[in-house]
Amino acid sequence: MLNKIESFKLYMSYSTIRYLIKHPKRFLYHLVQFWQSPNYIYFVSRLLDSEVNTVKKNLPDKIAKKNLSYAFKKSINPKSGEMPLSFEEAMSCYLIIRLMKPKIVVETGVSAGRSSAFMLQALEDNGYGYLYSIDPDPNAGYAIPDNLKRRWFFISKKSSEALPSLLERLNQVDMFLHDSLHTYENMMYEFETVWPFITKNGVMLSDDIDFNKAFQEFCKKHNVHPVFLSNNFAGIGKE
Repeated sequence: MLNKIESFKLYMSYSTIRYLIKHPKRFLYHLVQFWQSPNYIYFVSRLLDSEVNTVKKNLPDKIAKKNLSYAFKKSINPKSGEMPLSFEEAMSCYLIIRLMKPKIVVETGVSAGRSSAFMLQALEDNGYGYLYSIDPDPNAGYAIPDNLKRRWFFISKKSSEALPSLLERLNQVDMFLHDSLHTYENMMYEFETVWPFITKNGVMLSDDIDFNKAFQEFCKKHNVHPVFLSNNFAGIGKE
């Protein structure tokens, strides 16, 4: 996990600087909130342009925490070699959904299902929306509590096989999370394939952006400015 100094450098991205230029009186407020709040709170606040206190009001309640704790613990399996989202990354996904209230969420890469469980819990708490998860492993998602699966559609295929027909059927995506094969070719393929379907004010997230330059080059090509949670996880919004 990044320390505060390292995180602050990441948050001082172009999008953050641009925001503070437009709202100079809010610089001190954001600085104080950044230092007092967990990284994921501030990340979601910046990505969605929401007040920090508004983000905090959407943190999971006791019932939700029980499901999330189960999924988090069950997805810890050192022998498998899997690398699920960190707590901060998974909680970011949860909070983004709670605030956005999306109808359609799509993720590539499920593995144990930690990210899926956090997003499904958020959809359940909203009482609205569905998650479409793509992974070639038919056994993926074993950490997802059964009581969260009613809003879940699992597609056991590679993203290159599943995305075209799924996107054509859905016609739009409010939130997308990439966490499948982290090669340059696959990441760029997913970003370019999904981006035209992202709705206005929709969000695209990616894990392991430090594996190659795909995410950075995509952002530059489409003139979008990422908000970073860490050096390997970031999101972009569509205006």
